[in-house]
Amino acid sequence: MFGYVGVNLARHDEIKRKLRSKGVRLIDIAVATSRQPSQVTQVLQGYRKNAEIEQMAAFHLGVDVDALFPERYPSKATDKEN
Repeated sequence: MFGYVGVNLARHDEIKRKLRSKGVRLIDIAVATSRQPSQVTQVLQGYRKNAEIEQMAAFHLGVDVDALFPERYPSKATDKEN
């Protein structure tokens, strides 16, 4: 009905904690993607989709976006098997 991707508040807290440990705040991602901070929170919680925000979070964490959001981005290994 509202297009929820897959709410995962524990993942959101983990992402936020790891970003903080690298000196990155959610407002930094909001500014870099020209989005509102609340939208960054909604995306990282799984209430909304936004590839740019997801990719920016993954970039700052030093991981592939498919590792951070596996339900949204099928892994490359899965793609090769099909």
